[in-house]
Amino acid sequence: MANILRFDPWRHLVNPGLLPTACHWVLAILLMGYCLPALSLDKQGNLVSQPTSNESDPASMGASDQQKETATQAQDKKISSMEERINSLETEVRGNTASIKEIKVQMEETAIQIYEARSKIFAYFDKLEQSITRLNELTQPLEAAKASEESNEDDAKKAGEARLYPGIESNRRGEPLDIFIAAALVLLIPLGWVLIEASRLETASIPQAGMRNLLLISVLLLGYSAIGSFLMYGESILGGMDGQTAHGSALASFWFYQLALVIAAGMVVSTVLSDRISLPAYGIVALILGTVVYPIFGRWVWHGLWPGNKPGWLERLGFEDFAGAAVIYSCAAWFALAWIFVFKPAPADDSPTDMPEEGIITPAYFGLGIFVLWVGWFGLAGGRLDVNEYSSAWLGINTLLAGPAAVLVSFAALMIGRKYQDIHFAYLQLGAGFLAGIVAVSAGLDKFTPLETVAVGAVAGILQTVASGILAKTIFRQDHFRAQMMAVFAICGAWGTIAAGLFGSSGVFGVPDAQQLGIQALGVAVILGFGLLTGLICALGYQGILKACGLGRRLTDSRPSNG
Repeated sequence: MANILRFDPWRHLVNPGLLPTACHWVLAILLMGYCLPALSLDKQGNLVSQPTSNESDPASMGASDQQKETATQAQDKKISSMEERINSLETEVRGNTASIKEIKVQMEETAIQIYEARSKIFAYFDKLEQSITRLNELTQPLEAAKASEESNEDDAKKAGEARLYPGIESNRRGEPLDIFIAAALVLLIPLGWVLIEASRLETASIPQAGMRNLLLISVLLLGYSAIGSFLMYGESILGGMDGQTAHGSALASFWFYQLALVIAAGMVVSTVLSDRISLPAYGIVALILGTVVYPIFGRWVWHGLWPGNKPGWLERLGFEDFAGAAVIYSCAAWFALAWIFVFKPAPADDSPTDMPEEGIITPAYFGLGIFVLWVGWFGLAGGRLDVNEYSSAWLGINTLLAGPAAVLVSFAALMIGRKYQDIHFAYLQLGAGFLAGIVAVSAGLDKFTPLETVAVGAVAGILQTVASGILAKTIFRQDHFRAQMMAVFAICGAWGTIAAGLFGSSGVFGVPDAQQLGIQALGVAVILGFGLLTGLICALGYQGILKACGLGRRLTDSRPSNG
């Protein structure tokens, strides 16, 4: 064996001897035939070993083929699912592509429409600009003429005001003497109420009524001058002024007019309360009215009348009360009615003892008082700072027409109700109707046309007739005089305030301004609440003081005793 392993064929090929050499070649071929089949090459040309006899077992070969088949099937399933997914995605992409194309088409159509609309709008704007240019060319001469005219008027107005009212901004074109005359006329109003009140009293009671009114006016004037004027306008009458200058003269005229107005408000309270409270109580009423009630409500409505002042809160809203239908008459009447509620007459005193017979009045005093009031009413309109010579005549016409319209309506009511046979009641009814007309027209005196004034006065006559009858049966216990006066001041004053919003628009019976009408109604509600509330607080407080002092009715009843 060792010789075989050491066999060198090249050496024996050279060496002679055929037999040894043939044997060696046979052995080499057999060895190569045994070893070469165990080796093979893979697909890449690498040498791999052949499986052994165990690997060529048929069972093992079957299992291996089955595993390969299973793996091949799983791989085929994955490939099939991936193909299905790819197909579905392809379908979705095709659908989305179609939708995108449709949206693109719609957007293109919309863009075209927008462009067309934009072109039309620009064309309209071009036409509008051309029209405006033409209009400006046509109106330019008119505007220049109007501006020149306004400039001339303003220059003349400023020159007149600089001469008449140095330091005061006002649009009034009259002299301070005009305001003085108007205030003097307003002072006739208290005289008229004194005469009307005296017409229902016995002769023995007239001096007491005069003394009561004199006390009331004195307390009103001093209280308003010291406190009320400052609370209402931010300036006190007693603060001092130089009456020798035009500025001081204008201020003095204004304050004179305001003092006349506060006296008129006090006489409303005096007429309604009359003999219900005593002289000390009248002093308390006058003090509260002149320092608190009238100035506070007046500040809300008239604070802007004073040069340089800002308007009150109702005035800023647009509330209008030209001559005091709300500020003077309605507010004072509600304040007095609260005292009536607190100081009711005793059951044994249901009818006034100072009237000889129910409903009887003195015709001379009553008629004279009506005409004096009528004359004094012209001062209410003429004393405003914002009145000029162009509007003063119309104010006078409206003042003349309102009262007669209400009288005719009251007379018709008397004829329908067949109450004209009682001459005293009929006289009282007609006089109260006249007062109702001029009170109602006061709120919108500068806004009403003459025809609207007649309508306002006629409605006031109807309201006064109806309201006085209701008040006489409910609150005043058949005291017709007091019921008539309360209807005149409170009810007709409220009606006139609302009528200022109802008929205050441009034209004759023009379409009412709903906003202005609402503001006027708000003002009426404020008057009612403020007047009654302050009156009740003051009356109950005064009554509590009397009870605490043990005085009772002795300082609340002002009727003269026998002897």
